[in-house]
Amino acid sequence: MTLRVLFLARSLGLGGAERQLVVLAKALAKRGHDVHVALFYADGPLEDELVEAGIPVHHLDKRGRWDLLSPFRRLVFMLRRVRPDILHGYLPPANILAAAAIWFTRSPKLVFGLRASDMEQGRYDFLTRTTLKVEAALARYADLVISNSAAGLRAGWARGMPPGRGLVIPNGIDTERFRPDPRASERSGAYRIGMIARFDPMKDHDTFVTAAHLVAERRKDVHFVLAGQGTERLAGRSNNLPLEIVGVLTRPEALIAELDILVMSSLFGEGFPNAVAEAMASGVPVVATDVGDTSIIVGDVARLVPPGNPLALARAMLGLIPISREPAIRSACRRQIETNFSVATLTERTEKELIALDKPLVLHVIAGLGSGGAEGMLERLVQIPGPFRHVIVSLTEEGDRGQRLRKAGFEVLDLGMQRGLPSPAALWRLVRLMRRLRPTILQTWMYHGDLMGIIAAPLAGHPPVIWNLRCSNMDFSRYRRTTRWVTYILAHLSPFPKAVLANSEAGQRWHAQLGYRPREWVLQPNGIDVDKFRPDPQARLRWRNRLGLGPNTVLVGMCARRDPMKDHETLVRAMNLVTGDVVCAMVGRGVDPANAALADLAAKSGKRIHLLGYCEDMPGFMNALDIGVLTSSFGEGFPNVVAEAMACAVPCVVTDVGDAALIVGCTGKVVAPGDASALANSISALAADPTERARLGALARGRVVMHYTLPAVALRYHELWARFAEKQSHPIAPHGRVSNWAA
Repeated sequence: MTLRVLFLARSLGLGGAERQLVVLAKALAKRGHDVHVALFYADGPLEDELVEAGIPVHHLDKRGRWDLLSPFRRLVFMLRRVRPDILHGYLPPANILAAAAIWFTRSPKLVFGLRASDMEQGRYDFLTRTTLKVEAALARYADLVISNSAAGLRAGWARGMPPGRGLVIPNGIDTERFRPDPRASERSGAYRIGMIARFDPMKDHDTFVTAAHLVAERRKDVHFVLAGQGTERLAGRSNNLPLEIVGVLTRPEALIAELDILVMSSLFGEGFPNAVAEAMASGVPVVATDVGDTSIIVGDVARLVPPGNPLALARAMLGLIPISREPAIRSACRRQIETNFSVATLTERTEKELIALDKPLVLHVIAGLGSGGAEGMLERLVQIPGPFRHVIVSLTEEGDRGQRLRKAGFEVLDLGMQRGLPSPAALWRLVRLMRRLRPTILQTWMYHGDLMGIIAAPLAGHPPVIWNLRCSNMDFSRYRRTTRWVTYILAHLSPFPKAVLANSEAGQRWHAQLGYRPREWVLQPNGIDVDKFRPDPQARLRWRNRLGLGPNTVLVGMCARRDPMKDHETLVRAMNLVTGDVVCAMVGRGVDPANAALADLAAKSGKRIHLLGYCEDMPGFMNALDIGVLTSSFGEGFPNVVAEAMACAVPCVVTDVGDAALIVGCTGKVVAPGDASALANSISALAADPTERARLGALARGRVVMHYTLPAVALRYHELWARFAEKQSHPIAPHGRVSNWAA
């Protein structure tokens, strides 16, 4: 798919943000995209690189700080003429101007580019402070906010940008341009220690100069170099310091390659400090203050010190000088950048996100993003490539899955609701969010998400709403009254969504009995990643060694959070009746020794029972098992953990709740809920027959591969969303829209 992208920036000076714009623009153009760049001010030193690459550069001819109307008018006319798909601002003034201009044009997708982090605004003038605040306020109207650092994103939220908005795409370093000096290890004479930074309060040159004096007092074989716009002002502060000030650099790679150590002494404000990464790409060891994302960039191959501490900075330089020319140190620096911060990675991630903006949006609303099965299905579903893009909204906290989704590049927002407490404020936040994002489909998950979505939709453009039911015969007496009330309210509102999904036949039947009367029922079982959940002998051995199990010991396991419906007590009682060399392990939130009641019950058992708590390595745990167990007494819809264990070729013993029996089929055993004796008999029978376990395990994996693979399930979701999108006059192509340029 080809995009027409217009980048907007103040100028193309020699700053880090400007270099990154040029790098990205050239890389996108090489991939076949139609790239344009618009500048407030012309004739920047990096402009020639774009011209040589054949990228059109448009000048807005801004004549000064207060010349606003004429450049704005020229930008509007340019947008109408160029008609880009994407208008991508770089830095606050450009972001603000871009946000204003799209109101007068064909409304291209608007992307904000954040390049700094925690600016100490008191050190800057009124206009700069106001610009930062206006940028944060306007960020809610951007279709996408890209920050080059996690610190920058957090700083944007602190300034007033909607919490959760945005994603991080780190800068990319041109490792062909920034290359090591092959003769560095053969150098002799004075050690060259340099800093490359424009003169600005955030760069804290004073700390560098003070630290340099301390180093020079201890060593006479050092020579300091200072480069960057405005650094000539420091000439009078050298006081016999062996310091060379070179001012503006047009080819920083040449100077960097000559250094033995690069220093960054920034006090605040850094997002992704390019000078640090460029030095490391050149094989130059780094001493830097721990600001912005510096610690992420350098990994464990540089020395970090607190900002504003010249003594710590000097000590770090003195410690690094003796080893700064060693080939191993310099190779490790370059490898860190090549592995993690290449131009190719920057380009691929940016291109992916920009293309996704042209896809129709599915807005997912869910109660929370913890470790439950519904949350897991949502996490897996949105990561399957398809014709839609996704934004995820959690009514409560974002949880572990929310953090993982954000790291994977998805926009994740939380509405700040407290569990179990209705919140008109959260509802209003959802309405405002929907008005801004204009989703094509509103996909809600579980009861509270369904209720919030069906109320918010009429107030926010009335997108098609699809509910998603994830349970069956709930025992409401074990939960808050609000859960029961919400369910009964939803039964009366059920004719209003376009469709109601159920992930199990049992769930559909039970909700129909409650009074659900939707326009359309859709049975949509969960999908399992059979590449992630597969037989893995090494993982099995690793986990069993961790638990101290012999080769002939049978391990029975269950994965379930501590919840009344999961009925862990029945499994503990059953283990007292199981015969043979059998051990039990349980994982899940709240299933750990801190749970006194469960721990006491397990301690009194005649069998070894491990309470392992929350588990991140679910495929490994499943592979360690010989028998998977589900003892739920009510409420299950499609229990993911059963299908995941089966995908690892583990036979399962399950209670007859939800669709558990349907999932297992003839590959395992089914017992009545709460029947510890029957559960023990089934476990004992399988424990005593390894041949039968192997046979059933092979059948179990085959059944999951046949009926419940994630791509097949995701395709059914995509087809459903596309059907309702088309009814809303949003035709969906298999791979998004291809731009059709007007003359």
